[in-house]
Amino acid sequence: MNDLPQSNKRKNLCFKDVDIISLYSLHGPTVSLEVLIRYRAPDSSLRVVESICRCFSSRFVYLTCEDHDLVTANVQAVTRTAFLIMGTAWAGRRYYPWEEANTSAGLRPSKSTSRAAPIRTNGTSTPVSPS
Repeated sequence: MNDLPQSNKRKNLCFKDVDIISLYSLHGPTVSLEVLIRYRAPDSSLRVVESICRCFSSRFVYLTCEDHDLVTANVQAVTRTAFLIMGTAWAGRRYYPWEEANTSAGLRPSKSTSRAAPIRTNGTSTPVSPS
């Protein structure tokens, strides 16, 4: 097994006689998944976890520790990039959604508010404040 963060954590923190299966239960309006990551466990232990989760009527997805760490790293990279882009755009407009009364509920409403207020210019590349 590669020396990946999750692998090392499990290797260093758990007794050798402990079966280790990680479970991510992902549910939403359009998704119902049980992501199982078998680090160190026999098939019989995996079947026990599956039988417990079967009541959710979810689809099972199986990942290795390496797959988990790669997916996690990719999600973090994409999320960071998205926030850097949004922050740069807001800074360029001198518009910060969290300072506006109509977006004080958090970032999600600010995304739709930002799309609703397109950048207007005065014929140059200089943004014009909304009137």
